[in-house]
Amino acid sequence: MTTRVKHVTGPGSYNHSSFNGVSHRGDEHTVSDAAAEYLCDRVGHFERTDDVVLSEDEYSVDDGTGDETPALDDKTYDELRDLASEAEIDGRGSMNKDELIDALRDQE
Repeated sequence: MTTRVKHVTGPGSYNHSSFNGVSHRGDEHTVSDAAAEYLCDRVGHFERTDDVVLSEDEYSVDDGTGDETPALDDKTYDELRDLASEAEIDGRGSMNKDELIDALRDQE
């Protein structure tokens, strides 16, 4: 299977064999699911674009306090790493996106 990804952050250009060249911020690519996992969840400079884009009020969740916050699943890898850093989660530097989400949920 393939997945569409978009270069959204990080270095101005990024070289990966899946692109057959260099990617620049804003570029979209069709890559294998394995490459998408690497680029989005490990590197964190890319986001999947196959997913439906939701408006802010559609992806926020009510935590019971009346405050709405974006769901962890909708955050980028970099945003999750920042949250993990704030929460002082050990081993965050070697975690992928799913592991960061699980660790952050364990902190709640």
